[in-house]
Amino acid sequence: MAAGLTRQVAARRLRISIRTLDKHLEAVYRKLGVDSRIQEALWLNASRTRENR
Repeated sequence: MAAGLTRQVAARRLRISIRTLDKHLEAVYRKLGVDSRIQEALWLNASRTRENR
C-alpha cells in the first residue's frame, strides 16, 4: 500500500481476493494502532522521517 497501489491492483499482484487483502490490512492497521489507509500513510511517513534523522 505504501507504493500507492489501489486495493484492486495490490490484490491482483498478490494473487488474492480483495476481501482477503482487506482482512490482512485490518490486521496490519490493528497492529499499527490506526483505523484507515490515510492514518497508515501518515504513520509510515512519520516512521520514515524518524529513521532519516
